[in-house]
Amino acid sequence: MHPMTTDFNHSMLHFFLKKWEKYHIPLLAALVAGFLAHFMAFTNKLTNHDDVFNLFSKGASASSGRWGLDILSFVLPDFSMPWIYGVITLILIASAGCVMLRVLDIHNKILQILLMALLVTYPSLTSVYTYMFTSSSYGVAFFLSVLSVYQWVFQASYKKLFAFPMLIFSLSVYQPYLTVAASLFMICLVKQILNKDTSSRSIWLQGLSYFAFLMISLILYYSSIYAVFSLFQIQFNSYASENLLLDINTLLQRLIDTYYTFIYFFTRGYHGILNTSLMRILHLFLIILGVILLVLRFHRHPSISKALLLSLCIALFPLSINCIYLIANPNSIHTLVVYSFVNIYFLIALVLDDCSTEFTYAKTKLLEYFLPKLCRQIAIPCLLAVIISNVYLANEVYLKVQLSYENTYAFYSVLCSEIVNHPDFDRNTKVAIIGSITDNPIVDPVSDYDEFESVSIMGSDGIGIHSYSRQDFVRFYLGFNILFAEEEQIKEIKQTSSFATMSSYPYYGSIQKIDNFLVVKLSDPEL
Repeated sequence: MHPMTTDFNHSMLHFFLKKWEKYHIPLLAALVAGFLAHFMAFTNKLTNHDDVFNLFSKGASASSGRWGLDILSFVLPDFSMPWIYGVITLILIASAGCVMLRVLDIHNKILQILLMALLVTYPSLTSVYTYMFTSSSYGVAFFLSVLSVYQWVFQASYKKLFAFPMLIFSLSVYQPYLTVAASLFMICLVKQILNKDTSSRSIWLQGLSYFAFLMISLILYYSSIYAVFSLFQIQFNSYASENLLLDINTLLQRLIDTYYTFIYFFTRGYHGILNTSLMRILHLFLIILGVILLVLRFHRHPSISKALLLSLCIALFPLSINCIYLIANPNSIHTLVVYSFVNIYFLIALVLDDCSTEFTYAKTKLLEYFLPKLCRQIAIPCLLAVIISNVYLANEVYLKVQLSYENTYAFYSVLCSEIVNHPDFDRNTKVAIIGSITDNPIVDPVSDYDEFESVSIMGSDGIGIHSYSRQDFVRFYLGFNILFAEEEQIKEIKQTSSFATMSSYPYYGSIQKIDNFLVVKLSDPEL
């Protein structure tokens, strides 16, 4: 290699490390907090219904508009591997956190550490880890969504254009991360408003450029979907077509829903995000503190135009977090989708960090020094309490998933043993398991245990006895490679008189030969 090339590479590496070295402590904090919250998921094969079904795949990809998953399969092979993919995902999310700190230019070390810990312990990431087969891919998507904001905000001229492929590819892996970029852009506008040297006109222009970037990226992304459909002769699968809403007639109602659900996060703990009364109270305190500091900020540097701009940004902030409601069926929105909610902490931290420099020298005035200082002293332990709660919630979720797995494993171990030992079982026998456990001595203690009522995040139910993926569970986890009846065959069996007179499992006569099928009838009064 030419000496000048070596020197150039060394100088570029030195510049990069110098630019990001101030984030090594927050990055370490993120890794520590991440391992505290998710180590159980990294070191055990915890699984749920989807993870069992997609143990050796990334699930529905191009047919769901997620053609990026197919591309990532070349780099991240289709295996649900908890340790390696768990760590890779954590590193990607932590790296995205460093970029977010850089975008918002948050200086306070304590706030940096708390924000990074909040990002990696947030319940949406816990939910991602219950779907380990796509965890690392979602980590890539989250990182690219954040990086696209950095590219658009900080780069000049043609270099901004690289933000488009970043966000488009992020959407091609997981569409809801559009909300992460949108809400981060909104915080960037708030930061510019808080800067007394920035004019209102330039803020308007920046806001329009952010909006244009998001809309163009979204249009290009949907164009790429139809290009892929045309090239490979495929179409949206039933799940995607049912949950994609582009009806202009319901747009107003969906717009209202973005605000209703945002409020419900705080009042009802939607999607397990704020799963206890204490968490809801803590967030109420944090919001009140943020509002107080914003008011004090404008008390010191009053500006009607900027006050109006700030009011507009705060009013649009819930929309930026929840804008997925504008294009998706509300029934399809769950814990994984609402990762953008974490940006509330970044907005609050931005105000706290801004006030820590703004009010430093006004030590003679109560409102301009002591009250902001008191707000920060209250906010920091509140944020710490949220982190601790998230760590506990993550471990509760993983415990619930593990117990669900062990319940299901024990049930099918016994059932498979009875099937094998049945006199009518041979190598050509097809097994039909029909019904569900409802009114007999066999119960699911995990689902019935009151302590798990608050653990309601997506994926926390694990793999249950009645999961649609139970055939794969029996095959992959029990090593019992039997033939199962098809859905149409099961419908025909249910119409027979022999099935109607069968007793329910686990009682005598609940496993019988009907035609060429060995039928297991589980209890269900609505069969």
